[in-house]
Amino acid sequence: MRQSRRARSSRLVRLSVLLIAVSLVCASVPAFGDAPDASSTSIDSCTTISTPGHYVLASDVRTETAESCIDVRADDVTLDGRGHVIDGRKTDGRSAGNSGNTGLSVRDARNVTVRNLTATDWEVGVGFAGTTDGTVRNVRVVDNDLSGVRLADATGTDLTNVTATTNVNPQRRPFPGPSESAGIFVADSTDTRVLDADLSRNVAGFASVRSTGSLVVDSVGQPNEVGFLLGGTNGTVRGGVAAGNNVAFFADNASASTFVRSFAISNRVGFGVENSTNATVADVNASSGLLGVSVVESRRTTLDNATTTDELVGVNFLDSTDAAVTDSTVTGSGFVGVGLVGTSRARISNTTVARSAGSASIPGATSSGFYLNDSAARLRDVTAAKNENWTVFAERGSSLDARNVSFDGTRLSFAGRNVALDSTDRPEPPPNRAPVGRSFVVSGTSSDSTLDLRVGYDPPAVAAAGVDEATLRLWRYDGDWSRVADSRVVRDDSAVTATLSRTDRSVVTVLGERNATESTSSRYSDRYGIVASSSAE
Repeated sequence: MRQSRRARSSRLVRLSVLLIAVSLVCASVPAFGDAPDASSTSIDSCTTISTPGHYVLASDVRTETAESCIDVRADDVTLDGRGHVIDGRKTDGRSAGNSGNTGLSVRDARNVTVRNLTATDWEVGVGFAGTTDGTVRNVRVVDNDLSGVRLADATGTDLTNVTATTNVNPQRRPFPGPSESAGIFVADSTDTRVLDADLSRNVAGFASVRSTGSLVVDSVGQPNEVGFLLGGTNGTVRGGVAAGNNVAFFADNASASTFVRSFAISNRVGFGVENSTNATVADVNASSGLLGVSVVESRRTTLDNATTTDELVGVNFLDSTDAAVTDSTVTGSGFVGVGLVGTSRARISNTTVARSAGSASIPGATSSGFYLNDSAARLRDVTAAKNENWTVFAERGSSLDARNVSFDGTRLSFAGRNVALDSTDRPEPPPNRAPVGRSFVVSGTSSDSTLDLRVGYDPPAVAAAGVDEATLRLWRYDGDWSRVADSRVVRDDSAVTATLSRTDRSVVTVLGERNATESTSSRYSDRYGIVASSSAE
Protein backbone atom coordinates (compact mmCIF):
# COMPACT_ATOMS: atom_id res chain seq x y z
CA MET A 1 0.00 0.00 0.00
CA ARG A 2 1.39 3.47 -0.87
CA GLN A 3 2.06 5.91 1.89
CA SER A 4 0.42 9.30 1.57
CA ARG A 5 2.66 12.31 0.90
CA ARG A 6 1.75 13.66 4.35
CA ALA A 7 2.77 10.41 6.08
CA ARG A 8 6.09 10.31 4.25
CA SER A 9 6.73 13.95 5.12
CA SER A 10 5.99 13.34 8.80
CA ARG A 11 8.37 10.40 8.86
CA LEU A 12 11.19 12.44 7.30
CA VAL A 13 10.70 15.21 9.87
CA ARG A 14 10.94 12.73 12.76
CA LEU A 15 14.10 11.20 11.24
CA SER A 16 15.69 14.63 10.81
CA VAL A 17 15.00 15.51 14.43
CA LEU A 18 16.58 12.23 15.56
CA LEU A 19 19.73 12.81 13.46
CA ILE A 20 20.12 16.33 14.84
CA ALA A 21 19.82 15.02 18.40
CA VAL A 22 22.43 12.32 17.76
CA SER A 23 24.84 14.81 16.19
CA LEU A 24 24.52 17.13 19.18
CA VAL A 25 25.29 14.29 21.56
CA CYS A 26 28.31 13.17 19.50
CA ALA A 27 29.62 16.71 19.31
CA SER A 28 29.64 16.88 23.10
CA VAL A 29 31.87 13.76 23.44
CA PRO A 30 35.59 14.56 23.59
CA ALA A 31 37.96 13.15 20.94
CA PHE A 32 39.97 11.17 23.49
CA GLY A 33 38.84 9.23 26.54
CA ASP A 34 35.66 9.54 28.51
CA ALA A 35 33.98 12.83 29.22
CA PRO A 36 35.22 14.18 32.56
CA ASP A 37 32.68 14.39 35.28
CA ALA A 38 32.33 17.31 37.66
CA SER A 39 34.85 15.78 40.05
CA SER A 40 37.69 15.51 37.49
CA THR A 41 40.83 17.44 38.30
CA SER A 42 42.63 19.18 35.43
CA ILE A 43 46.42 19.06 35.17
CA ASP A 44 48.45 21.46 33.03
CA SER A 45 51.94 21.06 34.55
CA CYS A 46 54.13 18.49 36.27
CA THR A 47 52.66 17.41 39.59
CA THR A 48 52.31 14.68 42.21
CA ILE A 49 48.96 12.93 42.53
CA SER A 50 48.54 11.85 46.15
CA THR A 51 44.77 11.37 46.49
CA PRO A 52 42.39 8.97 44.67
CA GLY A 53 40.29 10.38 41.88
CA HIS A 54 39.90 11.14 38.19
CA TYR A 55 42.46 13.44 36.58
CA VAL A 56 42.75 14.83 33.05
CA LEU A 57 45.51 16.59 31.17
CA ALA A 58 44.25 19.99 30.10
CA SER A 59 47.18 20.56 27.72
CA ASP A 60 50.57 19.24 26.66
CA VAL A 61 53.10 19.28 29.49
CA ARG A 62 56.80 19.96 29.01
CA THR A 63 59.54 20.11 31.60
CA GLU A 64 63.31 20.50 31.67
CA THR A 65 64.03 19.66 35.30
CA ALA A 66 61.53 17.22 36.83
CA GLU A 67 62.75 13.76 37.83
CA SER A 68 59.23 12.53 37.09
CA CYS A 69 56.84 14.93 35.45
CA ILE A 70 53.67 13.32 36.77
CA ASP A 71 54.09 11.23 39.90
CA VAL A 72 51.18 9.02 41.03
CA ARG A 73 51.38 8.02 44.70
CA ALA A 74 47.76 7.06 45.46
CA ASP A 75 45.44 4.10 44.90
CA ASP A 76 42.34 4.27 42.70
CA VAL A 77 43.56 6.93 40.30
CA THR A 78 42.57 7.41 36.66
CA LEU A 79 44.66 9.77 34.54
CA ASP A 80 43.16 10.57 31.14
CA GLY A 81 45.62 12.37 28.89
CA ARG A 82 42.91 13.29 26.38
CA GLY A 83 45.46 13.00 23.56
CA HIS A 84 48.04 15.33 25.12
CA VAL A 85 51.81 14.86 25.36
CA ILE A 86 54.12 14.64 28.37
CA ASP A 87 57.34 15.93 26.84
CA GLY A 88 60.78 15.71 28.41
CA ARG A 89 62.68 17.51 25.67
CA LYS A 90 64.65 20.53 26.70
CA THR A 91 64.08 23.80 24.90
CA ASP A 92 67.51 23.46 23.26
CA GLY A 93 66.34 20.19 21.67
CA ARG A 94 68.33 17.85 23.94
CA SER A 95 66.40 15.03 25.57
CA ALA A 96 66.04 15.00 29.34
CA GLY A 97 66.00 11.20 29.16
CA ASN A 98 69.71 10.70 29.66
CA SER A 99 69.30 12.04 33.20
CA GLY A 100 67.31 9.01 34.35
CA ASN A 101 63.94 10.72 34.29
CA THR A 102 60.44 9.22 33.84
CA GLY A 103 57.60 11.03 32.12
CA LEU A 104 54.80 9.46 34.16
CA SER A 105 55.69 7.42 37.23
CA VAL A 106 53.32 5.23 39.26
CA ARG A 107 54.81 3.78 42.44
CA ASP A 108 53.49 1.60 45.25
CA ALA A 109 49.88 2.05 44.21
CA ARG A 110 46.87 -0.10 43.40
CA ASN A 111 44.23 0.23 40.68
CA VAL A 112 45.82 3.05 38.69
CA THR A 113 44.73 3.62 35.07
CA VAL A 114 46.70 5.69 32.55
CA ARG A 115 45.15 6.29 29.15
CA ASN A 116 45.04 8.43 26.03
CA LEU A 117 48.41 10.16 26.21
CA THR A 118 51.89 10.27 24.67
CA ALA A 119 55.15 10.24 26.63
CA THR A 120 58.25 11.24 24.70
CA ASP A 121 61.90 12.19 25.22
CA TRP A 122 62.42 10.68 28.66
CA GLU A 123 64.62 7.86 29.78
CA VAL A 124 61.41 5.93 30.51
CA GLY A 125 58.12 7.18 29.13
CA VAL A 126 55.68 5.51 31.54
CA GLY A 127 56.81 3.55 34.60
CA PHE A 128 54.94 1.33 37.07
CA ALA A 129 56.88 0.09 40.12
CA GLY A 130 55.54 -1.84 43.11
CA THR A 131 52.01 -1.63 41.74
CA THR A 132 48.98 -3.94 41.63
CA ASP A 133 46.17 -4.05 39.04
CA GLY A 134 47.47 -1.23 36.90
CA THR A 135 46.11 -0.37 33.45
CA VAL A 136 47.76 1.32 30.48
CA ARG A 137 45.46 1.93 27.52
CA ASN A 138 45.74 3.87 24.25
CA VAL A 139 49.20 5.17 25.11
CA ARG A 140 52.05 6.14 22.77
CA VAL A 141 55.64 6.05 24.02
CA VAL A 142 58.04 7.48 21.47
CA ASP A 143 61.72 8.44 21.37
CA ASN A 144 62.52 7.63 24.97
CA ASP A 145 66.15 6.82 25.74
CA LEU A 146 65.76 3.39 27.38
CA SER A 147 62.17 2.08 27.51
CA GLY A 148 58.73 3.21 26.50
CA VAL A 149 56.70 1.49 29.22
CA ARG A 150 58.62 -0.07 32.10
CA LEU A 151 57.13 -2.35 34.77
CA ALA A 152 59.13 -3.34 37.85
CA ASP A 153 57.78 -5.50 40.66
CA ALA A 154 54.29 -5.01 39.25
CA THR A 155 51.40 -7.47 39.58
CA GLY A 156 48.41 -7.83 37.28
CA THR A 157 49.12 -5.00 34.84
CA ASP A 158 47.02 -4.73 31.65
CA LEU A 159 48.42 -2.90 28.62
CA THR A 160 46.09 -2.43 25.65
CA ASN A 161 46.74 -0.65 22.37
CA VAL A 162 50.21 0.61 23.29
CA THR A 163 52.38 2.02 20.51
CA ALA A 164 56.10 1.98 21.35
CA THR A 165 58.50 3.38 18.76
CA THR A 166 62.22 4.21 18.80
CA ASN A 167 62.69 3.82 22.53
CA VAL A 168 66.46 3.74 22.53
CA ASN A 169 69.10 6.41 22.24
CA PRO A 170 71.77 5.30 19.73
CA GLN A 171 74.29 7.52 21.53
CA ARG A 172 74.01 5.63 24.82
CA ARG A 173 77.25 4.02 25.98
CA PRO A 174 77.25 1.19 26.65
CA PHE A 175 74.45 0.42 24.24
CA PRO A 176 71.70 -1.51 26.10
CA GLY A 177 70.83 -5.09 25.27
CA PRO A 178 67.28 -6.41 24.71
CA SER A 179 67.11 -7.60 28.32
CA GLU A 180 67.60 -4.00 29.49
CA SER A 181 65.77 -1.85 26.97
CA ALA A 182 62.43 -2.30 25.20
CA GLY A 183 59.33 -0.65 23.91
CA ILE A 184 57.53 -2.47 26.72
CA PHE A 185 59.91 -3.72 29.43
CA VAL A 186 58.72 -6.00 32.24
CA ALA A 187 61.05 -6.96 35.10
CA ASP A 188 60.40 -8.96 38.28
CA SER A 189 56.68 -8.80 37.65
CA THR A 190 53.71 -11.17 37.63
CA ASP A 191 50.72 -11.65 35.32
CA THR A 192 51.37 -8.87 32.85
CA ARG A 193 48.92 -8.86 29.93
CA VAL A 194 49.61 -7.04 26.65
CA LEU A 195 47.02 -6.77 23.87
CA ASP A 196 47.28 -5.13 20.43
CA ALA A 197 50.70 -3.55 20.91
CA ASP A 198 52.59 -1.97 18.00
CA LEU A 199 56.32 -2.21 18.70
CA SER A 200 58.87 -0.82 16.26
CA ARG A 201 62.50 0.32 16.13
CA ASN A 202 63.29 -0.50 19.76
CA VAL A 203 66.08 -2.70 21.10
CA ALA A 204 63.40 -5.22 22.07
CA GLY A 205 59.81 -4.62 21.11
CA PHE A 206 58.57 -6.46 24.20
CA ALA A 207 60.87 -7.89 26.87
CA SER A 208 59.96 -9.82 30.02
CA VAL A 209 62.82 -10.77 32.36
CA ARG A 210 62.70 -12.56 35.72
CA SER A 211 58.92 -12.42 35.47
CA THR A 212 56.07 -14.92 35.72
CA GLY A 213 52.96 -15.28 33.59
CA SER A 214 53.61 -12.57 31.00
CA LEU A 215 51.10 -12.79 28.13
CA VAL A 216 51.31 -10.90 24.82
CA VAL A 217 48.40 -11.26 22.39
CA ASP A 218 47.85 -10.05 18.81
CA SER A 219 50.83 -7.71 18.77
CA VAL A 220 53.32 -6.65 16.08
CA GLY A 221 57.08 -6.20 16.42
CA GLN A 222 59.05 -4.75 13.50
CA PRO A 223 61.89 -3.99 13.06
CA ASN A 224 63.65 -4.32 16.43
CA GLU A 225 66.80 -6.06 17.59
CA VAL A 226 64.43 -8.60 19.20
CA GLY A 227 60.72 -8.54 18.49
CA PHE A 228 59.46 -10.42 21.57
CA LEU A 229 61.73 -11.58 24.41
CA LEU A 230 60.53 -13.95 27.14
CA GLY A 231 62.56 -14.64 30.26
CA GLY A 232 61.35 -15.97 33.61
CA THR A 233 58.51 -18.50 33.86
CA ASN A 234 55.31 -19.26 31.95
CA GLY A 235 55.55 -16.43 29.45
CA THR A 236 53.44 -16.62 26.28
CA VAL A 237 53.27 -14.77 22.99
CA ARG A 238 50.12 -15.63 21.04
CA GLY A 239 49.09 -14.27 17.67
CA GLY A 240 52.30 -12.29 17.26
CA VAL A 241 53.72 -10.99 13.97
CA ALA A 242 57.40 -10.08 13.73
CA ALA A 243 59.18 -8.86 10.60
CA GLY A 244 62.64 -7.48 9.89
CA ASN A 245 64.05 -8.13 13.36
CA ASN A 246 67.41 -9.67 14.19
CA VAL A 247 65.49 -12.24 16.29
CA ALA A 248 61.71 -12.26 15.97
CA PHE A 249 60.67 -14.37 19.02
CA PHE A 250 63.21 -15.26 21.70
CA ALA A 251 62.99 -17.28 24.94
CA ASP A 252 66.16 -16.69 26.96
CA ASN A 253 66.88 -18.13 30.41
CA ALA A 254 63.22 -19.05 30.59
CA SER A 255 61.07 -21.89 31.85
CA ALA A 256 57.86 -23.06 30.18
CA SER A 257 57.77 -20.25 27.63
CA THR A 258 55.36 -20.55 24.69
CA PHE A 259 55.21 -19.02 21.23
CA VAL A 260 51.94 -20.00 19.55
CA ARG A 261 50.03 -19.03 16.40
CA SER A 262 52.69 -16.51 15.43
CA PHE A 263 54.46 -15.45 12.23
CA ALA A 264 58.12 -14.53 11.68
CA ILE A 265 58.89 -12.95 8.31
CA SER A 266 62.30 -11.89 6.98
CA ASN A 267 64.13 -12.01 10.31
CA ARG A 268 67.65 -13.32 10.80
CA VAL A 269 66.21 -15.79 13.36
CA GLY A 270 62.50 -16.53 13.42
CA PHE A 271 62.04 -18.37 16.75
CA GLY A 272 64.96 -18.66 19.18
CA VAL A 273 65.20 -20.63 22.41
CA GLU A 274 68.37 -20.35 24.48
CA ASN A 275 69.33 -21.57 27.95
CA SER A 276 65.71 -22.51 28.55
CA THR A 277 63.64 -25.46 29.76
CA ASN A 278 60.27 -26.79 28.57
CA ALA A 279 59.78 -24.20 25.83
CA THR A 280 56.98 -24.75 23.29
CA VAL A 281 56.88 -23.36 19.77
CA ALA A 282 53.55 -24.37 18.21
CA ASP A 283 51.39 -23.45 15.21
CA VAL A 284 53.99 -21.01 13.92
CA ASN A 285 55.42 -19.97 10.58
CA ALA A 286 58.93 -18.68 9.82
CA SER A 287 60.00 -17.60 6.34
CA SER A 288 62.67 -15.82 4.32
CA GLY A 289 65.44 -15.55 6.92
CA LEU A 290 68.63 -17.30 8.02
CA LEU A 291 67.35 -19.56 10.82
CA GLY A 292 63.69 -20.49 11.04
CA VAL A 293 63.90 -22.06 14.51
CA SER A 294 67.09 -22.05 16.60
CA VAL A 295 67.40 -23.90 19.92
CA VAL A 296 70.63 -23.49 21.89
CA GLU A 297 71.65 -25.11 25.19
CA SER A 298 68.09 -25.92 26.12
CA ARG A 299 66.20 -28.92 27.48
CA ARG A 300 62.85 -30.40 26.52
CA THR A 301 61.98 -27.97 23.73
CA THR A 302 58.86 -28.90 21.74
CA LEU A 303 58.33 -27.76 18.17
CA ASP A 304 54.81 -28.67 17.02
CA ASN A 305 52.98 -27.89 13.79
CA ALA A 306 55.67 -25.45 12.70
CA THR A 307 56.34 -24.41 9.12
CA THR A 308 59.60 -22.95 7.88
CA THR A 309 59.96 -21.77 4.30
CA ASP A 310 62.99 -20.46 2.40
CA GLU A 311 65.30 -20.15 5.40
CA LEU A 312 69.02 -20.87 5.12
CA VAL A 313 68.53 -23.46 7.89
CA GLY A 314 64.98 -24.46 8.68
CA VAL A 315 65.38 -25.85 12.22
CA ASN A 316 68.58 -26.15 14.22
CA PHE A 317 69.33 -27.59 17.68
CA LEU A 318 72.71 -26.85 19.26
CA ASP A 319 73.98 -28.42 22.50
CA SER A 320 70.46 -29.33 23.58
CA THR A 321 68.71 -32.42 24.97
CA ASP A 322 65.30 -34.09 24.70
CA ALA A 323 64.01 -31.95 21.85
CA ALA A 324 60.85 -32.95 19.99
CA VAL A 325 59.73 -31.92 16.50
CA THR A 326 56.22 -33.09 15.54
CA ASP A 327 53.78 -32.47 12.69
CA SER A 328 56.01 -29.85 11.09
CA THR A 329 57.05 -28.89 7.56
CA VAL A 330 60.47 -27.59 6.54
CA THR A 331 60.78 -26.59 2.88
CA GLY A 332 63.11 -24.63 0.66
CA SER A 333 66.02 -24.41 3.10
CA GLY A 334 69.15 -23.10 1.43
CA PHE A 335 71.57 -25.34 3.32
CA VAL A 336 70.04 -27.67 5.94
CA GLY A 337 66.44 -28.57 6.64
CA VAL A 338 66.78 -29.89 10.20
CA GLY A 339 70.18 -29.68 11.91
CA LEU A 340 71.34 -31.25 15.17
CA VAL A 341 74.73 -30.32 16.59
CA GLY A 342 75.86 -31.61 19.99
CA THR A 343 72.27 -32.63 20.67
CA SER A 344 71.05 -35.85 22.30
CA ARG A 345 67.75 -37.69 22.49
CA ALA A 346 66.06 -35.65 19.76
CA ARG A 347 62.73 -36.99 18.46
CA ILE A 348 61.35 -36.05 15.05
CA SER A 349 57.97 -37.40 13.94
CA ASN A 350 55.29 -36.77 11.31
CA THR A 351 57.50 -34.12 9.77
CA THR A 352 58.28 -33.28 6.15
CA VAL A 353 61.67 -31.95 5.02
CA ALA A 354 61.75 -31.05 1.34
CA ARG A 355 63.71 -29.09 -1.24
CA SER A 356 66.77 -28.41 0.90
CA ALA A 357 69.31 -27.05 -1.58
CA GLY A 358 73.03 -27.67 -1.66
CA SER A 359 74.13 -24.35 -3.13
CA ALA A 360 74.97 -22.58 0.14
CA SER A 361 78.13 -23.28 2.15
CA ILE A 362 78.73 -23.26 5.91
CA PRO A 363 82.23 -24.25 7.12
CA GLY A 364 82.34 -27.51 9.05
CA ALA A 365 78.89 -28.72 7.97
CA THR A 366 77.35 -30.50 4.98
CA SER A 367 74.21 -29.48 3.14
CA SER A 368 71.41 -32.01 3.68
CA GLY A 369 67.79 -32.49 4.59
CA PHE A 370 68.77 -33.84 8.02
CA TYR A 371 72.24 -32.97 9.33
CA LEU A 372 73.66 -34.52 12.54
CA ASN A 373 76.98 -33.63 14.13
CA ASP A 374 77.83 -35.31 17.45
CA SER A 375 74.12 -35.93 17.95
CA ALA A 376 71.55 -38.68 18.39
CA ALA A 377 68.03 -38.66 16.99
CA ARG A 378 64.98 -40.84 16.52
CA LEU A 379 62.91 -40.37 13.35
CA ARG A 380 59.36 -41.68 13.03
CA ASP A 381 56.97 -41.30 10.07
CA VAL A 382 59.13 -38.65 8.42
CA THR A 383 58.96 -37.62 4.77
CA ALA A 384 62.05 -36.41 2.90
CA ALA A 385 61.62 -35.26 -0.70
CA LYS A 386 63.76 -33.57 -3.33
CA ASN A 387 66.61 -32.61 -1.02
CA GLU A 388 69.77 -31.83 -2.96
CA ASN A 389 73.20 -33.16 -1.96
CA TRP A 390 72.25 -35.54 0.93
CA THR A 391 68.93 -36.44 2.48
CA VAL A 392 70.62 -37.59 5.71
CA PHE A 393 74.18 -36.77 6.74
CA ALA A 394 75.36 -37.94 10.18
CA GLU A 395 78.97 -37.43 11.28
CA ARG A 396 81.33 -37.11 14.27
CA GLY A 397 79.75 -39.74 16.49
CA SER A 398 76.14 -39.19 15.39
CA SER A 399 73.54 -41.96 15.45
CA LEU A 400 70.08 -42.32 13.94
CA ASP A 401 67.17 -44.65 14.64
CA ALA A 402 64.68 -44.16 11.82
CA ARG A 403 61.44 -46.00 11.14
CA ASN A 404 58.93 -45.54 8.36
CA VAL A 405 60.81 -42.74 6.62
CA SER A 406 59.85 -41.84 3.05
CA PHE A 407 62.89 -41.17 0.87
CA ASP A 408 61.50 -39.64 -2.31
CA GLY A 409 58.60 -42.07 -2.27
CA THR A 410 60.30 -45.25 -1.04
CA ARG A 411 59.75 -46.23 2.56
CA LEU A 412 62.87 -46.95 4.64
CA SER A 413 63.77 -47.87 8.17
CA PHE A 414 67.37 -47.78 9.32
CA ALA A 415 69.68 -47.55 12.29
CA GLY A 416 73.13 -46.21 11.72
CA ARG A 417 76.13 -44.33 12.97
CA ASN A 418 78.24 -41.84 11.04
CA VAL A 419 76.54 -42.50 7.73
CA ALA A 420 75.02 -40.51 4.86
CA LEU A 421 72.09 -41.54 2.64
CA ASP A 422 70.34 -40.12 -0.38
CA SER A 423 68.22 -41.35 -3.26
CA THR A 424 69.97 -41.50 -6.61
CA ASP A 425 69.67 -42.56 -10.24
CA ARG A 426 69.62 -46.30 -10.81
CA PRO A 427 72.65 -47.93 -12.44
CA GLU A 428 72.10 -50.56 -15.15
CA PRO A 429 71.18 -53.75 -13.22
CA PRO A 430 73.13 -56.99 -13.66
CA PRO A 431 71.86 -59.63 -16.10
CA ASN A 432 68.61 -61.37 -15.22
CA ARG A 433 67.94 -58.94 -12.37
CA ALA A 434 65.33 -56.20 -12.21
CA PRO A 435 65.07 -53.32 -9.70
CA VAL A 436 62.11 -52.60 -7.44
CA GLY A 437 61.78 -49.08 -6.04
CA ARG A 438 64.44 -46.40 -5.92
CA SER A 439 68.18 -46.69 -5.60
CA PHE A 440 70.09 -45.11 -2.71
CA VAL A 441 73.61 -43.85 -2.34
CA VAL A 442 75.17 -44.81 1.00
CA SER A 443 78.44 -43.45 2.35
CA GLY A 444 80.17 -43.73 5.69
CA THR A 445 81.40 -40.47 7.19
CA SER A 446 84.04 -42.13 9.40
CA SER A 447 85.93 -45.41 9.69
CA ASP A 448 83.47 -46.77 12.27
CA SER A 449 80.28 -46.22 10.24
CA THR A 450 77.46 -48.76 10.53
CA LEU A 451 74.08 -49.14 8.86
CA ASP A 452 71.19 -51.57 9.32
CA LEU A 453 68.84 -50.90 6.43
CA ARG A 454 65.26 -51.96 5.74
CA VAL A 455 63.79 -51.00 2.35
CA GLY A 456 60.06 -51.31 1.82
CA TYR A 457 58.42 -52.32 -1.45
CA ASP A 458 54.93 -52.53 -2.88
CA PRO A 459 53.97 -56.11 -3.96
CA PRO A 460 52.11 -54.89 -7.08
CA ALA A 461 55.32 -53.12 -8.14
CA VAL A 462 57.15 -56.44 -7.78
CA ALA A 463 54.68 -58.06 -10.14
CA ALA A 464 54.97 -55.13 -12.56
CA ALA A 465 58.76 -55.50 -12.54
CA GLY A 466 58.39 -59.16 -13.54
CA VAL A 467 60.48 -60.59 -10.69
CA ASP A 468 60.03 -63.33 -8.13
CA GLU A 469 59.29 -61.71 -4.74
CA ALA A 470 61.12 -64.48 -2.88
CA THR A 471 64.37 -63.55 -4.65
CA LEU A 472 64.41 -59.86 -3.62
CA ARG A 473 67.72 -58.84 -2.05
CA LEU A 474 69.74 -55.70 -1.45
CA TRP A 475 72.56 -55.28 -3.92
CA ARG A 476 75.50 -52.88 -3.84
CA TYR A 477 77.01 -51.10 -6.84
CA ASP A 478 80.47 -49.52 -6.54
CA GLY A 479 81.48 -50.01 -10.15
CA ASP A 480 80.53 -53.69 -9.97
CA TRP A 481 77.39 -55.29 -8.60
CA SER A 482 77.50 -57.54 -5.52
CA ARG A 483 74.78 -58.86 -3.28
CA VAL A 484 74.85 -57.59 0.34
CA ALA A 485 75.85 -60.68 2.33
CA ASP A 486 73.06 -61.02 4.90
CA SER A 487 70.27 -59.47 2.83
CA ARG A 488 66.89 -61.16 3.07
CA VAL A 489 63.27 -60.51 2.16
CA VAL A 490 60.57 -60.22 4.87
CA ARG A 491 57.45 -60.86 2.83
CA ASP A 492 55.03 -60.32 5.73
CA ASP A 493 56.33 -56.75 6.03
CA SER A 494 57.01 -56.22 2.30
CA ALA A 495 60.59 -55.22 3.05
CA VAL A 496 64.16 -56.23 2.30
CA THR A 497 66.70 -55.96 5.12
CA ALA A 498 70.47 -56.06 5.45
CA THR A 499 73.38 -54.94 7.59
CA LEU A 500 75.95 -53.07 5.54
CA SER A 501 79.29 -54.00 7.06
CA ARG A 502 80.99 -51.89 4.40
CA THR A 503 79.85 -48.29 4.20
CA ASP A 504 82.26 -47.01 1.60
CA ARG A 505 80.37 -44.95 -0.94
CA SER A 506 78.14 -47.12 -3.11
CA VAL A 507 74.67 -47.39 -4.58
CA VAL A 508 72.21 -49.77 -2.89
CA THR A 509 69.18 -51.16 -4.73
CA VAL A 510 66.55 -53.85 -4.22
CA LEU A 511 66.92 -56.37 -7.07
CA GLY A 512 65.04 -59.56 -7.84
CA GLU A 513 65.42 -62.39 -10.32
CA ARG A 514 63.39 -61.94 -13.47
CA ASN A 515 60.60 -64.44 -14.03
CA ALA A 516 61.24 -66.82 -16.89
CA THR A 517 57.99 -65.71 -18.56
CA GLU A 518 58.86 -62.00 -18.39
CA SER A 519 58.34 -60.28 -21.73
CA THR A 520 60.92 -58.28 -23.64
CA SER A 521 58.70 -55.20 -23.23
CA SER A 522 58.86 -55.56 -19.41
CA ARG A 523 62.68 -55.62 -19.48
CA TYR A 524 62.66 -52.56 -21.72
CA SER A 525 60.31 -50.73 -19.33
CA ASP A 526 62.47 -51.57 -16.29
CA ARG A 527 65.67 -50.52 -17.95
CA TYR A 528 64.36 -47.07 -18.77
CA GLY A 529 62.60 -46.46 -15.46
CA ILE A 530 59.01 -46.81 -16.68
CA VAL A 531 58.03 -49.12 -13.80
CA ALA A 532 56.90 -46.92 -10.90
CA SER A 533 58.90 -46.63 -7.68
CA SER A 534 57.31 -48.50 -4.80
CA SER A 535 56.60 -48.05 -1.12
CA ALA A 536 55.98 -50.44 1.75
CA GLU A 537 52.60 -50.47 3.37
